[in-house]
Amino acid sequence: MEEHGGRCEICGKRRKKAGNYLCGDCADPEKIIWVCGNCGKRRELTPEELEIICTVLFGRIPDPKGVVVKVSCCKRCQPEKEPAVTVFTIRKNNALCFN
Repeated sequence: MEEHGGRCEICGKRRKKAGNYLCGDCADPEKIIWVCGNCGKRRELTPEELEIICTVLFGRIPDPKGVVVKVSCCKRCQPEKEPAVTVFTIRKNNALCFN
């Protein structure tokens, strides 16, 4: 029987060790990151970009550090599709919070 490893809770990156986790690319409590859950494209956002996204979709996020904006797809991988958006907050102890 084949044993499956864990996946990053945000981007889905796989590892051999069992159990889900937060990968080093997603779990930075000092950065603001945008990631596509479909193709894996990622980039850092400015606090101003994050404020625009969150004001339009959810309202303001008081502390923009350690935020990951995950979209289900992007214009690069599925230009015709409207993405679902999830916002995560990463804290210094690698705690993951859904906003």
